[in-house]
Amino acid sequence: MVDNFDEFAKKRAQQQQDREKVENDTKPEWVALKGFAETLAQDGKGVDGFKFEWVPDAYAPRLILGAVAATFLERERNGKLVECRVHFDRKPLGANQLWITDAPFGPEDWTLTPTSEGDDNHWMIAEVNAQLPNKKLSFSSSELAGKVGIKLAELLDVYNKAFPNWNIRSSA
Repeated sequence: MVDNFDEFAKKRAQQQQDREKVENDTKPEWVALKGFAETLAQDGKGVDGFKFEWVPDAYAPRLILGAVAATFLERERNGKLVECRVHFDRKPLGANQLWITDAPFGPEDWTLTPTSEGDDNHWMIAEVNAQLPNKKLSFSSSELAGKVGIKLAELLDVYNKAFPNWNIRSSA
């Protein structure tokens, strides 16, 4: 607790500046995050013979690994990003295609909250931090893109164990 009003006012002004910085930096940082995810595909990275693919859809770009995908979803209000999520599920199929069985895992969302740590911008994953009540983890955009790639590899393992004879290789 702050005992001095001047210290209180200074701290409050700093918090307001930090909120404004995060608000102004969110959109460019979101673009950077998607760029780092795209780089996984451009660099030819992958696991177990599966290569990452980037689908640059204007409304829902996605990173695909075999039969699984991470879709980057956003919602804007008044030109500002108010919601950023990464949705994990099976990859969307093309026209006139359908999955003939249920997925061996349910869809999962990571709700991303932008934060500022000094001059650096980071992302917190609400669902991960909810499991860690005494510790809050945050990641730079490049670190978070790597975490998305790891999550896709983990989901692909689950998928391939459930369907060992359904090897869907990427076209990349």
